Amino acid sequence: MIDSIVFRLLHTKKDSSQQNVTSIINMYTNRTINRSNYVRREQSIDIETYSDLFKLINNFEPAFFGKYTTTIYAVDGTGSNMDIKLEDEGYSANKNNESVTSLILGVHNVTRNYPVALELVKHKDERKAVNDVLQKMKIPTNSIFVFDRGFYSLDLIDKLNSKKLKFVCRLKKNLIILDDDNNDYTTYVINNGIKHKLRIITYSMGGHEYYLATNLFESNEYSIKILKDIYHSRWTVEELFKLLKTNTDLNKFNEKNDIAIKKSLYCQLIIAKLSSYLEQCYTTNKMTSKNKKDVSKKINKSNLIQGIYHDFILHIFYKRTTMKFINKFIQSYVIIHTSAKGRSFERTSKRPYSKWYVKRYFKRYVKTEIT
Repeated sequence: MIDSIVFRLLHTKKDSSQQNVTSIINMYTNRTINRSNYVRREQSIDIETYSDLFKLINNFEPAFFGKYTTTIYAVDGTGSNMDIKLEDEGYSANKNNESVTSLILGVHNVTRNYPVALELVKHKDERKAVNDVLQKMKIPTNSIFVFDRGFYSLDLIDKLNSKKLKFVCRLKKNLIILDDDNNDYTTYVINNGIKHKLRIITYSMGGHEYYLATNLFESNEYSIKILKDIYHSRWTVEELFKLLKTNTDLNKFNEKNDIAIKKSLYCQLIIAKLSSYLEQCYTTNKMTSKNKKDVSKKINKSNLIQGIYHDFILHIFYKRTTMKFINKFIQSYVIIHTSAKGRSFERTSKRPYSKWYVKRYFKRYVKTEIT
């Protein structure tokens, strides 16, 4: 079973192949098992095994971070390309009828900087997906959920208030509950006969007006500035998606069924959680208080995740992991880089230009124009 779990974990690395993973495991364990054998063994493992492994790793969290304080959770969705065969399982095909694009809802712990959930759904309704995730999550007290404007709905407010959860949600500027003459006020909305009290705040940033709805009514504790900072901390979930799409197969899955994809999502959660533990080890022991406050000094997360794939997973599953190894690993793979203030680069695609891009372009656009 260990070989099969390691096989699945390593195969979530971006651009890895089953044969490459097979060779890595055989080299590390001094075996000569063929690829198909690993595949069959892994397919016999149910998804609950990966879920239980993720829960087991979560149990170590207090040892690294201590007890929970007020925790901010950012929620957002992202798309992922999947094999067209998943259309048979209820996923909608794209217009080109060559692939399926699914919705994956991410819940990210902003306070401790790691993902809590990656939920694959067959529909593309983010609001509905949030309700499903909130139903499954074990949510600690003193939690604040942050949503972008596409998530706001009366049903969502109803669900959050019924669970006694705190939230901050951006609003679209055309809602009738907005008052342009007041930047901090309370109002009421009614859904299914239930009356909900909302606090609405308004502020300007970068030439744009922002409107937030919240049930954090204590203006002394939660000023406009604090609510503004809470909302903009939501960006960390976007950084999470970028990190996973750069280093794992989150952007495109080659599996032929959604059970295999959900296993991969659990593996990605495991990788990200291990990364957060190792970052915390480094931050606690190595970084000075000055560096902790210096936002320009950041850990190279991609390099750390590559190290987890290359060394850490194999070591913790096949050898006795010691603090000496962990310290050596951290020294080798935790790299601090400095981002110069105001630095920016033109957005360019890292995907290699290929004949397949040209063929799809002609099929979707040129052929249509000719006909």
